[in-house]
Amino acid sequence: MTQDIEKTTQVLACDLLAPVITAPFIIIYYSYLTWISQRHMEVRSNVESIAFYQSGLIENIMTNQKLKALLKVKRKLVEWRFVLGVVTNMFDYFGGTLSYLIIGIPIFMTHAYDSLSGTEINGMVSMNAFFYLYLIYSFTNLITLSEKLGDLGGVTHRVIELVEELRRLHSDCLETDRPPSTVPSSVVVIGTDDEEKTVTNRTVSFLIPSVQYEVVVVAQYVPTSANKVVTSDFSTIEELHGKQLSLERDCDDEEEAQFLLGNKSDRDEEWPDDGVAMTIDSATLAPPTDAQNTIIANLSVQLIQGQNVLITGDSGCGKTSLLRMFAGLWNNVSGKVDRHWRVRPQNLLFVPQKAYFPSGGVTLRQQLVYPLKALPVEKDLTRLTQILEWVKMEHLMERCQGFDAPVDWDWNEALSPGELQRLSLARVFYTKPRIAFLDEATSAIGFELEMQLYRKLQEVKCFIISFF
Repeated sequence: MTQDIEKTTQVLACDLLAPVITAPFIIIYYSYLTWISQRHMEVRSNVESIAFYQSGLIENIMTNQKLKALLKVKRKLVEWRFVLGVVTNMFDYFGGTLSYLIIGIPIFMTHAYDSLSGTEINGMVSMNAFFYLYLIYSFTNLITLSEKLGDLGGVTHRVIELVEELRRLHSDCLETDRPPSTVPSSVVVIGTDDEEKTVTNRTVSFLIPSVQYEVVVVAQYVPTSANKVVTSDFSTIEELHGKQLSLERDCDDEEEAQFLLGNKSDRDEEWPDDGVAMTIDSATLAPPTDAQNTIIANLSVQLIQGQNVLITGDSGCGKTSLLRMFAGLWNNVSGKVDRHWRVRPQNLLFVPQKAYFPSGGVTLRQQLVYPLKALPVEKDLTRLTQILEWVKMEHLMERCQGFDAPVDWDWNEALSPGELQRLSLARVFYTKPRIAFLDEATSAIGFELEMQLYRKLQEVKCFIISFF
């Protein structure tokens, strides 16, 4: 009989009751824990792209939202485990007393054993107390095991999801060939490895006949001797404008909020504005970790609103390093860099070569307005729809179920490289910066669409500094 009771309690408490109570919360908790860990890994893996976008503030907000969701689920899980722990400990500490209380009911209240002698009652009480104590002990052990089974259920759920996703990816690899490259074969690239050949003040037609670019050729740095470096000679600067201004921000919380919402700050009036965005005079650039490894020497160039600039060169010659200096991520070893505009997306928007799209419940609206904060403004819908039509991505509205529905899939995995680059350009159309820095931002886009996008950038009066 006691074995039947033990089996009943095992099925009820271990196999049915405890998993039903704790498993859903454990699954949710580990899911949110995975998301917050994924956010940290995502930020760490894309730290340079985030720095180019100047989006540390919005990344902080999105990460805190994940943390708050995790803490909310953790609080519920603690509450349910507290109730389960109270019940378990109650049987541990009050099991012996409870057995005598149960036996006392037929003896003192119903008088069912009045006919028995004292010796017989003592024997009956001892026998039943043993049964009750053994039953309570078994029930307590089963509840303790049920907590571990609940934890196992949450972990098993994640493992099963991983196995299913790996099987899906394996099936896709077997059934689907990689799509052909959409990189155009007719992109114009101008570069040189000849240290004696320089290009000064040349104007060429690049991609679009109606868009004129000032060409800057970046030569591969090859030292000819221990004491001699190869320099790149650029257009002569007639006059240096403005004073040396620091890139470091010392803004208060209100100003940061205005920046996040895309509003103009009162402190922007302190920055001079004569159409010159940046002036670089005889600057030498080297990696922060190796100041002796010169990448670019004696660079002099002026970035002016109203003038498109094309910077070309061979792979590895230092084009992205130059972009880092423009953005303030790397400091010049020597020379002078004057930034006449505040480094904000509304003024200078840097589109990195590696497209970055935060994942984990991020809406389509937030992806389009990044690095600004998405607000549920109804009048923005028409504008966002038009931008998606410009970049030929209007199908995303149906795929994402509108602009404000959270999207759980990984954008970098779900979209092709060309689609990611088109969405990056959609951010340029929304932000409408005075100058946009594009680091090979159209390398995976077809030639015809690439021409259309550059024409559209010209129409919205967004001037371009393009790296190819």
